[in-house]
Amino acid sequence: MTNSMAKPNQPKLVFRQFFDKDTGTFTYFLFDSETMEGLIIDPVKEQFDLSLQFIEELGVELKYVIDTHVHADHVTSSCMLREATGAKSVFGEPAGIECADILLEDGDELEFGHFSLKAIATPADVQMPVPVFIRKGCSLQETLC
Repeated sequence: MTNSMAKPNQPKLVFRQFFDKDTGTFTYFLFDSETMEGLIIDPVKEQFDLSLQFIEELGVELKYVIDTHVHADHVTSSCMLREATGAKSVFGEPAGIECADILLEDGDELEFGHFSLKAIATPADVQMPVPVFIRKGCSLQETLC
């Protein structure tokens, strides 16, 4: 699936969703079609090889590995992907993960290519603000959650 609202010759936000049936976990992979910079959200340890293969086959430069919460439902592959790709690990500041490269707070943004992810705090999620994807220079917002 790509961003169908993008104009011709403009970068597209490419979005892929994966589902691990054993843990019931959705993993989200997004990248800029022009710069090939991207990020992955909630990667699952048991799917590490598949995730890495997908990233490498597409030639994506993984900039961020994001965990939306400290997982009771699955073991993350964030550290494995960080080591394999050089991407930065990202958690919400309320989670208090000391080994994270980046702790997001309300309003923080992560840029990847021509897009950015903006963290928006919500009362329902105490560990990670809701990620909202914004095309730079536009008012178009695409909400993942």
